[in-house]
Amino acid sequence: MTGKPCNKFEPDKGQNESEIARQRTVHYYGRYQGHLTSLRALTNTVLPYIRSRLEVAEGNVMAQQDDASKERVELSNLREQECALREVQACRRALVYSYVLGYHLLDDTPEKLLFEHQQSILEGNTNTLAELVQKATNKQGALKEEESTEELEEQHNALVNSLKAVKTFRESVFSTLMSRNMALTT
Repeated sequence: MTGKPCNKFEPDKGQNESEIARQRTVHYYGRYQGHLTSLRALTNTVLPYIRSRLEVAEGNVMAQQDDASKERVELSNLREQECALREVQACRRALVYSYVLGYHLLDDTPEKLLFEHQQSILEGNTNTLAELVQKATNKQGALKEEESTEELEEQHNALVNSLKAVKTFRESVFSTLMSRNMALTT
């Protein structure tokens, strides 16, 4: 990775204090708004789409109880995709509020450096998980008859493993955010 991280504000050199303050506000607001927009799109568009596909897949499994192994794997994948999307939703929500907190933390302190590092990792993991779910959703929408159950299970396992890792890290970062928020208010 080259250049500066997206989550860290670094002022342009040679700017006066009021311009730096304006750029800082625009930076944090832009990051906040970007994650809020992604969160809304996920909540209003992607999750309802997955839910509707889940209902169809459940109906297919019920209709074909005899030989529905591929349909069962697809249903399992859709359930994991929904779970992963809910995790992305929780991560986006945490990221939205992390930019509010980041704006109020004092610059160039060890706490802010650690916070920005954790925030950067959470943002990267969230984007990775969102991309995995997007790929799985696109691939699932275009399933071919020749795809084996093993290939579907392999994709499913990759998604589940990524979901577990992101969820654990998000919970850790969220705990850190909450403890820092409590320290700021006292």
